[in-house]
Amino acid sequence: MPQEFYKEEEAEAILRFAAQRSANRDISRAKLLATAAELGISPEEVEQAENLLAAQRAELESRAKFERHMKSGFYTHLITYLSVNAFLVLMNVLTGIHQLSEFWAAWSILGWGIGLVIHFGVAFWKSSSAYTDEYEKWKAMRGQAGDPHAHRMVGMAIRSGNRHD
Repeated sequence: MPQEFYKEEEAEAILRFAAQRSANRDISRAKLLATAAELGISPEEVEQAENLLAAQRAELESRAKFERHMKSGFYTHLITYLSVNAFLVLMNVLTGIHQLSEFWAAWSILGWGIGLVIHFGVAFWKSSSAYTDEYEKWKAMRGQAGDPHAHRMVGMAIRSGNRHD
């Protein structure tokens, strides 16, 4: 049996669920504004929410591109590492290895391998400060620089559902 009153979060969840279950049809901005007005939400608040949503989408798209860029860079580094070190091992073997101390290719494998492990950490450990720093540098190089914490504010505002007056 339906309740007479709902908490704001409950009402939002009910409306979101009902909208998802209805036919997947688009809604015009005029209809959106009319619905918002019925709920006591001003056009200015709707516009702010639209701007936050657009900023969040842009941030998510930018992050996805950066993630592809980082993974691609790591895999290129990995292929280069494997190719060059395979060649060095081959050269080392062809020139003769009579003792373990003559395996000079190990120095390249070890030294470069350390750099490769660090590159892996930067490319795949998204919560690291190095990853965030690289993302900000990448955005600056692409002309997307702005407030380095803007993406966090957008995400927090969208998740919390706060409306700004």
